[in-house]
Amino acid sequence: MHNTFDGMTFASLGYGCDIAPAIVSFGEGWHALEWFEERPFRWIGSQSRVLLASSGVRYALSIDIEPGPGVGSAPFRLDVAIDSVVRKSGWIQGRTYVAFTLPATVPGIRTLDLNVRGGGARVPGDPRILDARVHALVVFPIANNVVPTWNDAVTVRGWSHIDGAGSELCRTMGREAIIEQRSPRTSIELDLEPAPGLEEQALPLDVDVAGLVNYRYRIDRRTRIKFDLPSDATYPLRIALRCTRDTRPIFPDSRVLNFRFYEVHPPWAQSELLRTLAGLKTYTEPVLKENERERSEIGGAAGSGEVRSDASLL
Repeated sequence: MHNTFDGMTFASLGYGCDIAPAIVSFGEGWHALEWFEERPFRWIGSQSRVLLASSGVRYALSIDIEPGPGVGSAPFRLDVAIDSVVRKSGWIQGRTYVAFTLPATVPGIRTLDLNVRGGGARVPGDPRILDARVHALVVFPIANNVVPTWNDAVTVRGWSHIDGAGSELCRTMGREAIIEQRSPRTSIELDLEPAPGLEEQALPLDVDVAGLVNYRYRIDRRTRIKFDLPSDATYPLRIALRCTRDTRPIFPDSRVLNFRFYEVHPPWAQSELLRTLAGLKTYTEPVLKENERERSEIGGAAGSGEVRSDASLL
């Protein structure tokens, strides 16, 4: 059985067979995973808690949620508390995407509490409280850097300011740039290409891992490189990236810019699915019709059948 959304499998994204990535744990108030036509969902009660294993960066969260029989399949008000402090509140009417940001903090376990107001009604023959149904909980790191900050790596020196945004967020380096890996990992992955004006050249890149091991690459197009880190290394670990060719500034920029690096996302986030969900994309018409059939089969648990995408909801 595969859980799919817009033709993609959550399992291939690191979601396994659930509605959220592996960094999320479902606490009190969440019911067991259920399926309808090979699509997963979970019911929640009046109060439910999510635990998020945060690396310390900001996260974009998007919840695909709809009213359930516990609220009479009617619109309800949802309060969202982050680390026990109510931060957001809004109305859920029909199937809705709710998007918000989890602020950056020190690495650790973050709590996200969902409070359904006016719920609690029971369905005859079912002891559970089914206030709302959640189809997906998308979590996307907003690292604002070109090294895997979610994997405890940071840029130290030799980097330009950040350009672009989203999937095109990038930074450039000249002759040398330093990365610091703060905690033990087995490898680092980078996404890079020759800087503007040097696209036709194959530039040499030398990667020096704290003087312990050295890797050499020739970069002539946008490329992903992945290099191993020594198992006996001492952390934090300094990694020097060097262009060994003597290049010159390209007018009108006075800086020496050899490589442009792009943000690398976690393995479970390397999908347009997460970007479109976090960007509040609505369902296509065939899926709407399927959802209408589903609601009629469970006694109208989702209201009018309208799917809303409301960035201002919370």
